Amino acid sequence: MSLGVVLLCSGSGGNLRFVDACIEHGLAPGLRILAVLTDRDCAAGTYAKARGIPTRCLDFELRSQQGLLEALEALRPDIVVTTVHRILGPEVVAAFRGRLVNLHYSLLPAFPGRIGTTPVKQALEYGARFIGTTVHLVDEAVDAGRPIIQSVTPTLPGDRVEDVMDCVFRCGCIALMHALESLGSGARKPEGDERPFIDVGGRRSFFNPAPIFRREYGNEAFWNEIGSRGR
Repeated sequence: MSLGVVLLCSGSGGNLRFVDACIEHGLAPGLRILAVLTDRDCAAGTYAKARGIPTRCLDFELRSQQGLLEALEALRPDIVVTTVHRILGPEVVAAFRGRLVNLHYSLLPAFPGRIGTTPVKQALEYGARFIGTTVHLVDEAVDAGRPIIQSVTPTLPGDRVEDVMDCVFRCGCIALMHALESLGSGARKPEGDERPFIDVGGRRSFFNPAPIFRREYGNEAFWNEIGSRGR
């Protein structure tokens, strides 16, 4: 069976490029990107158009998310990845409860309610000994839904955001793929070993639960391809 995914995006579309690359490389059997919905003109929408993925720019303001709700209902996705810089309204959450998945760049509940690299910056400024990622289900409260998978990476003395973001991004991508697989009931699972410890961007990172490892995760050419897609 296939697993239909819609991605809500606001920015560069890094996670979109990762998912698309996994599909193209045969790493995500049965996974399909149904559409990319954006709240603004952004690189993610441009990438989707270039790749032939259906895309629409919609109004995500809380008072007017009826258009978003109708678009999602028409697409009938199995999972919605909510990497968009907006809060989803209660009607959208209620209609797709259990199918809304968000990626946050911290070990929630630490540093919630921020977007992009801000939680990583806050963790480093706080002196956190670990940074991480959390893929969680979305509910009515911001960054408060049940975690599906988390990754953790030790910090080093003097770390700056630019020193760790490559690792954080890659860990987030790996965690997101695990979440899609674990929530995709009926979808064919890929073969491979479950590895809790993975060397990611030159740093040893721990995942719980352990994701299925693909050799591409340790291949710089694969990650460079993701970084160059859409440029």
